[in-house]
Amino acid sequence: MAKYISMPDGVDLEFDDHIPEHEMWQAADAYANGDTNPFQGMVAETGPKVAIFAGENAKNPPAPNSDRWFTLPDKRKRFEIDDSKAQVLGSPSYFQKGDVYRLEDILSHSDLYSQYPQLRSLPVVIGDSKDEGNKQTYGMYINKSFGYGDSNKITPEEYKALGGSNEFIWLNKADLGESPASYLNTLLHETQHAVGISQEGFDYKGNSKDYWHRPGEASAREVENRATMTPEERKKTIYQLKNNLESIGDW
Repeated sequence: MAKYISMPDGVDLEFDDHIPEHEMWQAADAYANGDTNPFQGMVAETGPKVAIFAGENAKNPPAPNSDRWFTLPDKRKRFEIDDSKAQVLGSPSYFQKGDVYRLEDILSHSDLYSQYPQLRSLPVVIGDSKDEGNKQTYGMYINKSFGYGDSNKITPEEYKALGGSNEFIWLNKADLGESPASYLNTLLHETQHAVGISQEGFDYKGNSKDYWHRPGEASAREVENRATMTPEERKKTIYQLKNNLESIGDW
């Protein structure tokens, strides 16, 4: 999960989870002082540019012989949807516990919806739940039909607001705060689960009992790991991506 520092000029500096906090603040100070290259190799952006992994059920996939396709150990083909133009609609400061939105009302992403129109109406509910200790839960994708997601975190009031929906995204305002970039990164991560599970039927559990090594979770994290890549860089590193997913996920 990425971490953020919100700057006075409205820019959200984004850092990989492994970056120490003191280095984050050093980079923020350098940015504030006009340094044009304050990150010194750290993963940092003014907004996430990630790519959702789509599959053969997409409405407008690449040509069969396109080099955008890659295949993983589950024998399923995938390609990337560019997320660089995606943005959160509205101000997170107005999001309140129990609010329910359609995904298209809170996430502007024409490339995604052109491939998976059904996701336009996917419910998104705003939660506000602090975990004990240092544990943070930014969001979850819940799909009761597939037994996916920890639905115990959802309150009865939130379920009532959802009107009995079995599939939805839960965003936790308590941990996300009011940074649009943090909401966007989390929305895209959870939307990756929705694409993989309900739209494509990818094997999201694999052979692992370890949550972090499940293919579905490894794929969603890789979406965030490729945050700073241009379309050209994604194309050049498609085999690296394939190798990463094969080695991280217990297929």
